[in-house]
Amino acid sequence: METNLFEEERVYYDANKERLFNESWGKVVLIKGDKEYGLYDTPESAYNAGIQLFGNVPFFIQELMELDMAANYPAHLVNFV
Repeated sequence: METNLFEEERVYYDANKERLFNESWGKVVLIKGDKEYGLYDTPESAYNAGIQLFGNVPFFIQELMELDMAANYPAHLVNFV
């Protein structure tokens, strides 16, 4: 049975999106599982924090912007590593 790589994180993000937008618009949230691990000024800083916290494993970062354009791309494909 195959599951979506970020299914649990998307559920958490969707459930908390309104609060996140209201409190932290323009920031980048780092989510692993069903927990937030911080808000950052850039995707790169969120990525670096995720690497420090979890190592080289999948974790979810999402920029809190008006156009909610989440993408499920591994970081190495978007030149974060």
